[in-house]
Amino acid sequence: MLDDTYDAYATFEELQRLTDAFERWEMNDEDQLSDYLKVVFNSVRTLFDEFDKEMDPERWPHIACYARETVMELIRSYFQEAKWLNAGYVPTFEEYLDNTRKSSVLNLITTISFIGMEGVADEMAFIWLQSFPKIQRSMDTIGRLLDDIRSHELEQTRVHVASGVECYMKEYGVMREEAVEAIRGAISDSWKDVNEELLRPTAVSMHLLTRILNLTRGSEISYHHADDYTNLIFMKHEISAAYVDPIPI
Repeated sequence: MLDDTYDAYATFEELQRLTDAFERWEMNDEDQLSDYLKVVFNSVRTLFDEFDKEMDPERWPHIACYARETVMELIRSYFQEAKWLNAGYVPTFEEYLDNTRKSSVLNLITTISFIGMEGVADEMAFIWLQSFPKIQRSMDTIGRLLDDIRSHELEQTRVHVASGVECYMKEYGVMREEAVEAIRGAISDSWKDVNEELLRPTAVSMHLLTRILNLTRGSEISYHHADDYTNLIFMKHEISAAYVDPIPI
């Protein structure tokens, strides 16, 4: 919902008002939000307020705050992309990566998955995650760049912020094929970083690192042949293979 709102539906002025409301975590008459944006705001706030109510205040006093801050990082990065688009600005490849690592929904999914692992994830695990460790940065890079390779041509048929492919092409003055090859190299390097972080002692349990690994694997599956994340019909075979006709172990 947030992605589509910031990416395709709301005007820049609407996004400014919506972002201001999220920063305050409350909505008032001065925001002048349209009805559909009120639905977006209330849906997100209700979800995260419910997380807060369900947490044990003695064992997990601050966990919901980490989840809310993660969704705010996502919203701020979405708004940064909207500002680039509104200004007609194509960022450098590194600028793009720095922002897009925060705009990856994988960060939010990881944080929420940790909330569901109360017996394993303590507050130090969330502090570690908020520090944006290398394995998390690599996960975000892999997910975003795989998405860009598969979806950027379709996205550029409408008004849309530049993807990593366009940013790389503009900065280095190369054609699409060269940009995609270089980006695949960056994905490969990020996988090496993921593997390295799994092999050395880390500050958190391997159970938590496995969540990040599996989310990264999910990106590879989702964008292996096409943008299967958007066109879920193409994921039918993978889903059937995992849950309907699994290989006996």
